[in-house]
Amino acid sequence: MGVPPGLIMALPAQALRPEARAIGMGVYYTWYYAAMAILPAGAGLARDYAGSAAAPMAFAAVTVLLCVVALILFQTAQGSPER
Repeated sequence: MGVPPGLIMALPAQALRPEARAIGMGVYYTWYYAAMAILPAGAGLARDYAGSAAAPMAFAAVTVLLCVVALILFQTAQGSPER
C-alpha cells in the first residue's frame, strides 16, 4: 500500500468546500467501499475468462493506470497543482 492511499484519501478534502465536505466524504466513501467490494470480483472474472493466473495482475495494473488518468483529470479540472 504505502503512501498513495493516504494521498488519494486526501483528494476529496481538497476538492470540497468546508460546508459540503461531510456529504461529499459520504459520497466518496460510498463509492470507495463499493469499489472495494466489486473490484476483487472483477479480478476473479478476469482470471476465469483469461484462464491465466496473471490476469488478476493485469487487471490490477489497468486499474492503477485508470487511477493515474483520473488523478490527472482531477488536477486539470481543479486548476494548476499547488507547488
